[in-house]
Amino acid sequence: AYYRPGIETGAKFFPWKIEHNKFRPFIGTSWLVSRYTQHTHQGDGPNVYFHRFPIMVGVTYATQLGLFEFGSKWIPNNTIEYPLSQSQKSHIKLAHNTIWVSYKYLIDTTEKFPPNHYHVPEVKNSFMVSVGPSSAFQMNASSYNNSNRPYLQESSGSSIFPEFGLGYYIHELDFAVNLSYRSHKNSISAFGVA
Repeated sequence: AYYRPGIETGAKFFPWKIEHNKFRPFIGTSWLVSRYTQHTHQGDGPNVYFHRFPIMVGVTYATQLGLFEFGSKWIPNNTIEYPLSQSQKSHIKLAHNTIWVSYKYLIDTTEKFPPNHYHVPEVKNSFMVSVGPSSAFQMNASSYNNSNRPYLQESSGSSIFPEFGLGYYIHELDFAVNLSYRSHKNSISAFGVA
C-alpha cells in the first residue's frame, strides 16, 4: 500500500506575537488532499484522492536564523472506502494523528524595497512573457465511469504542470490581457483497466 498525506493549504492562529527567542503556541486548520493506492491479489488498485480538514496545534520558536516548529495534526475523517477488486470494496482506516518538526528560513526584503521611486521609470504599454507552475484538479467524476467502472474510484486528484503566457499591459487603463498555454494530461487505471 502507498499513502501520501499530500500538500496542504492552511492557516495558523498565534494568540501572541512571534518574537525572537520565545516559544509561541498556535492552533490552525488546513485543506489536505491525500492519496492512497494499494496492490491487491487482483492487481494494482486505483489512486484514490480524498479531501480532509485537519486541526493543527503546536509551538514555534523564532531565532535570527529562522523559525523552528513542532506540531501535531488531528485528522477527523480517517476511513476511506477502497476497491480490492472490480467487485469488492473494503474500508481502510488511516492514521488520526501525525506530528512534524520543521524549519522555516525568513527572507525580509523590507530593508531594500520599495525602491527609490524617483529613479524608477514609469511603466508604459508593454508586451509581457510569463512562465510558472500551474495546478488543476478534477471537480466531478465521469458519470460513465461511475456507472460502468465504479472500481476506478474516480476522484479529484491534482496535478502540477508548467504554464506559459504571452500578454500585453495597457498603462492608461491599468489593464492586462494574457493568453496562456497549459498542457495537462490525466489518466486513471485500476485492475488492468485504464
